[in-house]
Amino acid sequence: MNRLVKRLVFWFAACMLLGLFFATHLYLLFNYVQNVPLTWAHAIRSQLVTWYLWGALAIFVVKLARRIPFDRAHVGQALLVRVLTAATVSVLHLMLSTT
Repeated sequence: MNRLVKRLVFWFAACMLLGLFFATHLYLLFNYVQNVPLTWAHAIRSQLVTWYLWGALAIFVVKLARRIPFDRAHVGQALLVRVLTAATVSVLHLMLSTT
């Protein structure tokens, strides 16, 4: 297995573990704290979608961060790119996760 495939498998597994962790949190919160019925299937589905989206968007963010590093000569440019990227990625994630 080449290096790229190993990284993607690791990335996928990390997103899946985060999704399952937060699905458990969501399930317990709804069923035992707020007394609102929620099935495991719904909790897992909603959280896996959320974390797979973050995982896919994070690949783009990491590549961009490596391409435009923070250094003294270009602090303003790097900061502007990061702020715009953060806003864009947040809006994109919100749009994709609510459709």
